[in-house]
Amino acid sequence: MLPPRHIVAAVCPGATTASALRVATALAAATHARLSQFSLVDNVGPGAVAGIEITRFAEMVQADLIVLPRVLLAGGLLADAVTRRSRVPCLVVSQGQEDLDRWLIALDGSPRGTLVLSMVTPLVDALGATAVPLTVRNGDVMTEVFRQQKTLNAGVLAIGSRPGGPPPPIPEGSLARRFVNDARCMVLTVPL
Repeated sequence: MLPPRHIVAAVCPGATTASALRVATALAAATHARLSQFSLVDNVGPGAVAGIEITRFAEMVQADLIVLPRVLLAGGLLADAVTRRSRVPCLVVSQGQEDLDRWLIALDGSPRGTLVLSMVTPLVDALGATAVPLTVRNGDVMTEVFRQQKTLNAGVLAIGSRPGGPPPPIPEGSLARRFVNDARCMVLTVPL
């Protein structure tokens, strides 16, 4: 992943969206990327699925990063709906999470998983941030990643994800979806 050239920020009323928009603006400024806003209020009508509409818009404008607020819409987490459908990385932001200085890059040890490191490093470098790669080989992956995130005080957790998959409930093997839903920091999903 090169530094993004076009970022889409999903926006709706609320404080969480304000944090996501500030992060998207900071990313766009640091990487000289174009920033487009996708208003959930204006662009997702009755019967439409927000996750589908956001990913369609991102594809239409050829965005290479989507920034999303961690909000509930229609009984589900917006970020979960978008990250399952998106072919481009998605950064999920909760209210007050705006620290882009320290990144934890979770790797699974596979050749495909190491692509996450090579894809995220140019973005981290463009931000002048620091990143620590972590490969968990023993124990509970989520517990170890969250422990390391807390120890490092990482503002962003970067993970590989496989687009698609069933809608909620979250299956036992879907670590990416669990991280998106449960992390106490921003989560960047990188489709593999």
